[in-house]
Amino acid sequence: ITVRWVLPAQRGGQPVERLLLRATMLDGPSPHEEALLDVPADSTEFIATGLRAATTYRFAIAAVSAAGVRGQWSEWEDETTGRVESAPDPPEAPLPRAQSTC
Repeated sequence: ITVRWVLPAQRGGQPVERLLLRATMLDGPSPHEEALLDVPADSTEFIATGLRAATTYRFAIAAVSAAGVRGQWSEWEDETTGRVESAPDPPEAPLPRAQSTC
């Protein structure tokens, strides 16, 4: 899943020092498990890897100023990972033919 956002120029009149990405699992074995990740201030996207298949995640981003003041969280963005497709069954090998020794 790739999460994208538009950078704010300033936070409360101060330059943005870093961003916080908030990720929450909405279903699966640990619903509402949450992670906060520091993201560089000049980033405009984050690629989430290692996620569970067929699971919905919720993401939000907030800017943090040089003074350490965090702005409001963005609107939530919900994304669902795809299902893992099982590999098709291999074709059956043809039965061996009996060879005549006559």
